[in-house]
Amino acid sequence: MEDKKNLNYGGATWHVFINLLLGLLLLVVAVYGGLTFHPIIYMLSLPTPLLYLKSYQMESRKILGGKIKD
Repeated sequence: MEDKKNLNYGGATWHVFINLLLGLLLLVVAVYGGLTFHPIIYMLSLPTPLLYLKSYQMESRKILGGKIKD
């Protein structure tokens, strides 16, 4: 049986990358769709700041976690 506190779920790098990519994709689709089709499509850009904030928090936790060892 594995020790529960030593499980490795991988790094935060992919989560940061995917959040940034998804935020950028939503922003681009919202601007293009809002200009081309209907202005309500601009609402797709609402989650973008949250995704960027989560990416920043994950990246800062990863940097701090690497410097502080228990």
